[in-house]
Amino acid sequence: MLEEAEEEEIDVDDITTQLTRLLDAPIDLNTATPSDLSRLCFLTPLQIENLYYYIQEFGPINVYSELQLVDGIDDYVTQLLLHFVVINPSTAKKKFSLHESLASSKSNFTMRLHSGIETKRGYGNLLPDEKVENGMYLGSRLYHSLSYKLTSSNLQLGLTAEKDPGEPYFSRFNRGFDSYSAHLRINRLGRFSTILVGDYRASFGQGLVLNQSYFYYSNNADVFNVMKSASGITAKSSNDEYNFFRGAATTVRLVPHLYLTALYSYRKMDADTVGGSFTRLLPTGLHRTEQESAYRHTLGMHTTAANLNYSTARWHIGATFYFNHTSLPLIPDENVYNLMSFEGKTQLAGSVDYMVRLRSLKLFGEWALNQSQALATINGVVFSPSERASFLLAHRYYAPRYDLFFSNAFSRLSTSNEHGVYLATKLEPLPLTWLSAYVDVYTHPWMRYHVYAPTKGSRAMVKIEVKPSDQFSAMLRWRMRSDQRSLSIDYVTGRLHEIEDLVVNTLRLQTDYSFGYFTGRTLLEASHSKSVSHGVSSGFVVSQDVGMRFAGPKIRFKAHYVYFNTPDYDCRSYLYEEDILGLYQTPLLYGQGHRYALVFHWQSTIRLNIALKWSQTFYTDQRSIIGIGLEQIDGRRTSDVRLLLSYRFDNHRKKQK
Repeated sequence: MLEEAEEEEIDVDDITTQLTRLLDAPIDLNTATPSDLSRLCFLTPLQIENLYYYIQEFGPINVYSELQLVDGIDDYVTQLLLHFVVINPSTAKKKFSLHESLASSKSNFTMRLHSGIETKRGYGNLLPDEKVENGMYLGSRLYHSLSYKLTSSNLQLGLTAEKDPGEPYFSRFNRGFDSYSAHLRINRLGRFSTILVGDYRASFGQGLVLNQSYFYYSNNADVFNVMKSASGITAKSSNDEYNFFRGAATTVRLVPHLYLTALYSYRKMDADTVGGSFTRLLPTGLHRTEQESAYRHTLGMHTTAANLNYSTARWHIGATFYFNHTSLPLIPDENVYNLMSFEGKTQLAGSVDYMVRLRSLKLFGEWALNQSQALATINGVVFSPSERASFLLAHRYYAPRYDLFFSNAFSRLSTSNEHGVYLATKLEPLPLTWLSAYVDVYTHPWMRYHVYAPTKGSRAMVKIEVKPSDQFSAMLRWRMRSDQRSLSIDYVTGRLHEIEDLVVNTLRLQTDYSFGYFTGRTLLEASHSKSVSHGVSSGFVVSQDVGMRFAGPKIRFKAHYVYFNTPDYDCRSYLYEEDILGLYQTPLLYGQGHRYALVFHWQSTIRLNIALKWSQTFYTDQRSIIGIGLEQIDGRRTSDVRLLLSYRFDNHRKKQK
């Protein structure tokens, strides 16, 4: 599912936690709302809407084979659904009972440890006369996290604690772990479909006002991901220290099909507060040095939001209101590209979103305004003349002054200062053959970070997939990106010297195959870039994966090897590699060298799982250092080891004879 992530920042811990919980407490398909179905992150928004429409229009699903009648739900998606859903012919929802919820609940303890092997400058690898402006790392190189999750059909409880590499367990800034998180979620308590207390996330509409959800995936990177399926309020189950709210939220059913969601949050945020104001929020959650720790929790943030939506099988309309107030005013740096950015203490925004289904057409969109009366809008249409062909056309316009902390709609860079048109198609021209493609053309009407002029760009992709059997599949994908960037800048006056065009083309061939307990993947990728400053450059990557699964002792082993030769940064590559549960890696492959990873999973009992990963990158070019600043390593080699321990058990009480 993460193959197409590449440079995207994905909260994979949240994804795996959601899916693990659904294994223990599956969703009832016949009573599920689109918000419930959005927790199945392998479903695309279009599949979610089609599934909800089918049940509302034709009545409850009685057998799993009936899923094949839903548009866009193929054999592969059906097989995935079988793990995470149940079918109850009755559409009556079971009411909340604390006693029954605790008696039928399951618990999961997880501990993760990982550490780099080579010593970085931040841990004391300095020359005798070398000084560091912000000080050294205060803690060890060890990453450490603990979590406890309790799950039942109507009750969720979660506790997590984490320390990042370089952060201390004890200092004058913190006691114990660096960050803690907790939440309690109750479902179906009277008219309240959801009650959340603690740490949570919220997403409404197309994300123009509020969207904290993880990235939506299908089994392939879906070219229709421009259309969102709002997940409402969800428990925050990961170690992310930025993208969440802390307080209380609830969703209540007012009348059939009409739901109201309200939330309030107060959090201490990291910000570079100086002189009674701050210039930016710091989303990394890292507190390794004296300077980083000094910015820890220096800003108070109040957030209130509400969403009212009415949904039927054929149409949906919703309205969202958002209010945010910080304890100190935001005053951006005095750069010309920040002239349109938000400034002050209070953000206000409101939006209206909609969806209409008309036979083979589906219309969707959202319109929003903020306190500066700046407009943001995204609208699209999906046309599906047959089960084997679908087309999507979408238009978006985000004004330069539309600037909100937690907006996250479909965009190239952000939900601000962007205007674009997106066209995509998915076809099945031959049996067991799929063709998907998109073209995205956009402009940035105002200047952006270190680019002192309006710019334009485009993206395109064509992908052909063939799967003649369950044991073999092949994929050929071409990608193109065209952007404009500053060729040179006078940082004193901020005046533009010149803008250059950058064009990068990438071609990837990938095959997956399996024989019994053996699995394999072979991948070839070539890239080509052209710009004024760097001229013409090219690079390539060769990768091989080998996996073995043993049914008896329940052991799984996977080896991953990559040779990369990408001398120019514009031709850099990202390849997904398997990791321990809750983590993932798409390492940056830039330069020339080799990378390998070994992953070992052992399910020693039904309850205990152990995973271990070793990875290493060795550069064969002329470099003598890796990384910059306090992350710099002297040499050509960087290594990492990771360990996972997970223990699951049922909370059932044994019946007395």
